[in-house]
Amino acid sequence: MAALAIPAAGDPALQGAWAVVTGGTRGIGLEVARGLVSRGIHVLIVGRDAGAGKAAVESLGRSAAGGAQARFEAGDLSRLGEVPALARRIAGIVPRLKYLIHNAAVVTPRRLVTPEGFETQFAVNHLAPYSLTRDLIPALLSAPEARIVVTASQVERGADLDLDDLMGSKGYEPFRAYGQSKLANVLFTYELAERLAGSSVTVNCLHPGVVRTALLDTLGAVQTANQPRESAVRRVIGALRRSIGSGLRAAGLRPPVKDWALAAPEGAVTTLTVTLAPELRGVSGRYFSDCQEATSSPRSRDPALRRALWEASARLLDVSPDWPDRRKSISSSQHVGWLAGSSG
Repeated sequence: MAALAIPAAGDPALQGAWAVVTGGTRGIGLEVARGLVSRGIHVLIVGRDAGAGKAAVESLGRSAAGGAQARFEAGDLSRLGEVPALARRIAGIVPRLKYLIHNAAVVTPRRLVTPEGFETQFAVNHLAPYSLTRDLIPALLSAPEARIVVTASQVERGADLDLDDLMGSKGYEPFRAYGQSKLANVLFTYELAERLAGSSVTVNCLHPGVVRTALLDTLGAVQTANQPRESAVRRVIGALRRSIGSGLRAAGLRPPVKDWALAAPEGAVTTLTVTLAPELRGVSGRYFSDCQEATSSPRSRDPALRRALWEASARLLDVSPDWPDRRKSISSSQHVGWLAGSSG
């Protein structure tokens, strides 16, 4: 499949639809939300910080077109017990959900656990999307066509999934935990796509690129902290080289150091493309990078592993693994009632 393009602002086919973007108050998520409202799509952003949410909504309002509105809903995805209630609130606001974009992610330099006892990276990056998607399936099925988009990462290529230690209790390494959660994103996408085959809902995942965000800063800090200490001689030599390099660049004798990381607006492009590209209507269970279809790791394409993860996730959340139930499409007036009785 060739590189895809995002529909231009003003496309009447987009206006009036609803999207939910997790982690939508800053970084990639905020720029994805901006790209949506600028095309006339209503956006509900989810985040932990009410102050950041208010600022994001004001910023998005200045970019909105075609009557699009931006709303904020507070939700801490590290508290898995609160996700069903978050889903109920979303379903009460959104009459028909066309786009569900799982963008929120965290990196923790040390092992932290959620109130439910889950390792935080695995909880926020995988279990929360699993739970939120499960509870929003009725809203997605009620739209004529809906798309679920999962932000994964190319780090899944070097990752492994230890089904006997998903919580990292036997030895926590930040990069390993992050890679495992991103591999879980891809496995989840492929399994859900198979379960939704033949429905009006598609699900795809993507690598957004290496993007200049707070998460990237945290990854860099973790990497630096985990590197062996430099000798005193190496530190002095390194400092001297940096000083000389800075002087040469200031004098115009050496080109500036290129910042290889993408800015957040650029980092949002692949997500927006997978969300909106008309060529992807009906396309499901795929992995994208740089606005085109790509190939994920062999491990991510293991059907047995993805089913095992699906069932393990259901056990951890104490829900049935037998979802989604597509026997009937639930109208918007039934959303809240269905979700209120959907706890297991």
